[in-house]
Amino acid sequence: MFRTIVSVAVLTLALVSGDPARAQEEEQVIVERAKDAVALMRRDPDYAKLNELLPKSFGALIVPQLVKAGFILGGEGGEGVLLRRAAETGRWGYPAFYDFGAGSIGFQIGISASQVIFLFMTKDGLELAMSDNVKFGADAGLAIANFGGGAEASTTTNLDADIYAFAKSEGAFAGVSFEGAAMVADQDANQRYYGTRYTARQIIYEEVASHPG
Repeated sequence: MFRTIVSVAVLTLALVSGDPARAQEEEQVIVERAKDAVALMRRDPDYAKLNELLPKSFGALIVPQLVKAGFILGGEGGEGVLLRRAAETGRWGYPAFYDFGAGSIGFQIGISASQVIFLFMTKDGLELAMSDNVKFGADAGLAIANFGGGAEASTTTNLDADIYAFAKSEGAFAGVSFEGAAMVADQDANQRYYGTRYTARQIIYEEVASHPG
């Protein structure tokens, strides 16, 4: 179901090309869009908390275009990059590509797009998020705090969250919820981008990959 949600969402906005020769170019587009999403939110005073928490985080998952589409059954999906910040130096490593998605049930009609940045505030939180078949939420041991524009006050009840999610949304849906969401490493995208079939763990922790883009 997760793969279906992501595929439908991505196809809705025609983000996938059928030409294999354009594959690496598509990954670079994701990287550039992720960079733009971070810059946009950091300039926005409604997301001032992002600038405060970013240098304290252990990693970030950036989904520059999370698509939410629904008619009775709804789902969210998108492609993003995961980067780790070295606590000793503050240096950010190279990105590993991930698919991100969540399903929901309810009466909802419409399509919206969001830019989302997830900050992992603990080493254990980043490690657990990278594990197979783990979904966000308290049941998985991953407490998550959601932020939209001007949501500064909501931090008072989520001071010890493992993950802070900053979402900038537009379209038919107001707000985004990530309880029960999951992230899955895109091994094919990693191989296309780096030319070698590195695992996400090799890219994030072993720092074996590099790319001029």
